[in-house]
Amino acid sequence: MANIIRADLYRISKGKGLYIAIAAFLATLILLVTSNGMGSIGVDVAYIQDPEYVPYGESVVVDDDGVETITPNREEIIMTGVLAPKTLADSTSDLIYFILPFIVIIAAADFSTGAAKNLISSGLSRKQYFFSKFISVGIISFMMCFIFVVLSVLIATIMNGFGGSFNMTFIKETAEIYLPQAYLIFAYACLGLFVTFTLKSKSALISIYVAFSLVPILLVIILGDINEKFYNLLDYEMVFNIKSFAYSAGIIPPDLTRALLLGGAYIFLSAIGGFLLFRKAEIK
Repeated sequence: MANIIRADLYRISKGKGLYIAIAAFLATLILLVTSNGMGSIGVDVAYIQDPEYVPYGESVVVDDDGVETITPNREEIIMTGVLAPKTLADSTSDLIYFILPFIVIIAAADFSTGAAKNLISSGLSRKQYFFSKFISVGIISFMMCFIFVVLSVLIATIMNGFGGSFNMTFIKETAEIYLPQAYLIFAYACLGLFVTFTLKSKSALISIYVAFSLVPILLVIILGDINEKFYNLLDYEMVFNIKSFAYSAGIIPPDLTRALLLGGAYIFLSAIGGFLLFRKAEIK
């Protein structure tokens, strides 16, 4: 199994797609930092989390005690290194799209090239092959989140200075946001592996993977306009849960227990369901 994982990571490191992904990743981070975190793929959950949210202007929120909290115009905020992790946390969910090409390289491409059939025919068990792909994708998922944090802090620091103290408080607060997000991103990537091992098709993987990241939350928002009770379904929507860790005081605040259970369900069902289907499937 270790040899398969090393081979997957080596294949990624030698492929041209890696450099394209790195360039796109860097460009995205620079744009996020220079725009003070305004913009991400999919639905902007800030409108759900904070009804007073004003994306390009000053917003004022009054709590039950009549205390006003003023959030300045984002365009006027200086994005320093210390602010970058919290400010950009809403965009971490975009990493699920950057991970998709790696799922294609690691797993889906093996079926289109016949590599999966050759490896299994040579004596590698289906169990070892299947779970090695999950470990490889897990490594990529957590590495991408780590790189996202480090590069965003570095880029913001180079542009505007660090703006604070690099201490245990900063590390703890950053970890409390990004470790659950990394876990949920890996859980979502497991869905992509389930589709890959079930349908063995690149096009099916890409279509279902992207659609599942957008359609459920859009349906909930549409239904929520009809009846607010439908917003409760957001508790079980993966992308929303990833984004919720950017809003500690949101209307639907992040819940670590909920995140662990939801991510665990995705990982468990994708792993067990995918393996049971793959174990007896015909490989062409």
